[in-house]
Amino acid sequence: MELGNINTLEVCFSAPIEDVFIDGVEMILDVLKTHEGCLGYEMSSVQYLPGAILFTGYWEDEASMLEHCSSASFTALFDHLMPRCFSLRFKTFFMRSESEGEYAL
Repeated sequence: MELGNINTLEVCFSAPIEDVFIDGVEMILDVLKTHEGCLGYEMSSVQYLPGAILFTGYWEDEASMLEHCSSASFTALFDHLMPRCFSLRFKTFFMRSESEGEYAL
């Protein structure tokens, strides 16, 4: 399988987060990893922003990523994060080959 697209969600929290909260996030990520076309999903700290977490999803193709973004599991992730969220940034990166006449990263 070839990497087709990436989505990122950077979340800054308004207060310190507890292990129980992270456990809930990890359970949701385990479900997201099972979505068709998902090559991986990970959570990491953001070095330049204390109290922030970066979620990154890797997708085979654009259709899989877009379907994921409208899924109940992705909505559940937002629902879990929003009550404690100070700010968030969502980005998508579409990777296409130049031979297809599209943009390449």
